[in-house]
Amino acid sequence: MGRHRGHRADHNQPEIVKALRQVGIEVHVIDRPVDLLCGFHGRWILLEVKDEKGTLTPDQIKFFDAEPKGPTFVVRSIEEAISVVRNDQLKWA
Repeated sequence: MGRHRGHRADHNQPEIVKALRQVGIEVHVIDRPVDLLCGFHGRWILLEVKDEKGTLTPDQIKFFDAEPKGPTFVVRSIEEAISVVRNDQLKWA
């Protein structure tokens, strides 16, 4: 899926995608409803990447409130993204 008009990736997204891939996590940039679809050890996890002070958009809040059908997290750093995908910590967004 390509970028949607008006969508702006947070500045830390490329480095997070690169780091996830370097540790063997499959990453697809999907943009909507969240930024990344990550595959690891036979399971899929959705990640929304935000800068340190970034907030969810109204559409993202609606998506999170609708109880997604799988693990969905907001991550703000490389370490947090890897930890969440590897299931070292489970904290719902």
